[in-house]
Amino acid sequence: MRAIKSAVLISLIRLFGFYVQIRAFLAGKRPVLFVRNGGIGDIICTFPAAQALKEKHPGCLYFYCCHPAFVVVPEMSGQFDVCLGVRHNELIPVILANKFSVYSFVYADEQAGQFSTEHMVDEFCRNHRVVPLSRQPKLVVSEKALEKARQALATSSPAGKLITIHIGPSWKVREWSCEKWQELIERFREKGFSNFVQLGNDQHMGRKLGNVCELQKIRSLPDLGLDGTAAAIQLSSLFIGIDSGLLHIAGAVSTPSLGLFGPTNPAFRIPLETPALACSTSLPCQFCHHRLPRLHWQSGCPNDIQCMREIAVEDVLARALSLLEQGATGARN
Repeated sequence: MRAIKSAVLISLIRLFGFYVQIRAFLAGKRPVLFVRNGGIGDIICTFPAAQALKEKHPGCLYFYCCHPAFVVVPEMSGQFDVCLGVRHNELIPVILANKFSVYSFVYADEQAGQFSTEHMVDEFCRNHRVVPLSRQPKLVVSEKALEKARQALATSSPAGKLITIHIGPSWKVREWSCEKWQELIERFREKGFSNFVQLGNDQHMGRKLGNVCELQKIRSLPDLGLDGTAAAIQLSSLFIGIDSGLLHIAGAVSTPSLGLFGPTNPAFRIPLETPALACSTSLPCQFCHHRLPRLHWQSGCPNDIQCMREIAVEDVLARALSLLEQGATGARN
């Protein structure tokens, strides 16, 4: 059965290659493929390297291949002619590399016996030996998506600055407790803030990750799709969230952001050239995702996920207020 499945996948990838050839022939251009088999943040971090690689292949037809759930992300970058959702796209470089220019993006944390030592953007650029024009990826949200988000936000919208929040779900080791998120909301209210929206759902690449903790005294939005979610983040004064794709979206739409980090190092993930801060602890085991042996197993760790448990509400609040103050005074760098 496994052999049959492999043969079918290989045939489908070859059929996909035939489709690419037809599209390129009709356009009168040579095809160049960019491939990332990963989540939203990973995809966004490939854009600076992809932009630099395009300079090596002028006048070509540029394809971006990723999981079908995330096709809108490369579309919003505006860098690619054709964006396609392809399952098992990790096979594309293996099967089609002798037919087209194919660039696959992989970082050390994903490789057996290796670990990352730099920001994902820089690692992708170094792997492909390019220097990016800008290290900060950008997304352009359509006016249609912005209007959809404005309408959703206008329903019973409290006055004041909009703060969007993403608490998960994700790997258990990357989550902060619902109780602390709720305490953070209450502390914000004491400071006079009342306009909050909780973002996110329980799906990732077609899989249910877990139940979403629904915070009290905070709104959630109808399913706006990824482009609508990006619009809501762009319209907000501040985004606060765990290490996730939405944190990368905040950086890509120039919204100030605050990330909560435990097993992953914010120096390797946080937006590079937009206002962003991180909250973490000083535990010796923190950032274990980037070392060997890796201590966590996504759903837990030997230290009871202390790196996230010990992030203090007061620290998160203080950093969030500093970002809001910067926005109020126009300090956006």
